[in-house]
Amino acid sequence: MDELIRNAKGQTEEEFLELYQQEKKSYVAPFVTTDQLIFTVTDDEKSPNGKRLKILLVKRKDHPDIMKWALSGGFINMNEDLDQTAERELAEETSVTGIYMEQLYTWGDVDRDKRHRIVSVSYMALANSTNLEVIAGDDAQDADWFTVDFKIVEERKVYTEKGFNKEKYIKISFTNGTEDAYGIVKVVKIVENSRTKKISWKQIEKENIAFDHSMIIAYGIERLRSKIDYTDIIFNLMEEKFTWSELKEVYETIQGESKYKDTNFRRKFEHMIIETDEKGAVGGAGKKRGNRPPKLIKFNSEWEA
Repeated sequence: MDELIRNAKGQTEEEFLELYQQEKKSYVAPFVTTDQLIFTVTDDEKSPNGKRLKILLVKRKDHPDIMKWALSGGFINMNEDLDQTAERELAEETSVTGIYMEQLYTWGDVDRDKRHRIVSVSYMALANSTNLEVIAGDDAQDADWFTVDFKIVEERKVYTEKGFNKEKYIKISFTNGTEDAYGIVKVVKIVENSRTKKISWKQIEKENIAFDHSMIIAYGIERLRSKIDYTDIIFNLMEEKFTWSELKEVYETIQGESKYKDTNFRRKFEHMIIETDEKGAVGGAGKKRGNRPPKLIKFNSEWEA
């Protein structure tokens, strides 16, 4: 029989765990939650390009931040992993199921929740809302899609002895046509000796939005804008067949600007695309081609990065 390995206190693993179970009862530990950011793009005749970026929010029905809008989310159970928690909480609060979510970031400011020391793991998805039926569950007063407006309202550079601090102030606003909410987020990038040392995010003002969720959403939008440039996540919003113009409209809605001319845009995404012999209807995206029907394309699920 192999000799049992003991630690510096002379304990075997079994002895260590037995004592640990007794001692941990006196430990004050943080709680762990997940928060889900579900983005979509929808048609909107009032928008310059006919599209709007939206996010799914729920109205809280209990303290703290009662009756304010929040991301769906909740506490992890001892018998489930984080992915299961995210899926369960999204379903319980919005009735949305079956969408692919990725971990975004972990949030752990000491004072982010009035109830307890709470660490939240955020998840993000880009989903076609026409395929989702949103119904508020027992844990939420309401659930709805909110148009998101992301604006950098101020940027400045403060020089220091070793480099500089680059400060950015973001105002992120939400509306569902009936209720409005907003938050102001301060982002500080600390550069010393020509190297980035730290990037910090802080929600400094909010109205009708719960906890630090405006900050989480602002961070999520920046990450989303980056991810659609090097992953295939944008195709979650597209129908099976679509036009180049339709894809570009969705891309520009998420980015908040027109970054590429048509030729350069096609070159960027052509490795993810399969052309078909079918034509789309004249009108909408086809208006740019006069009476010539646009060619339909589809996502190449076998593309390689």
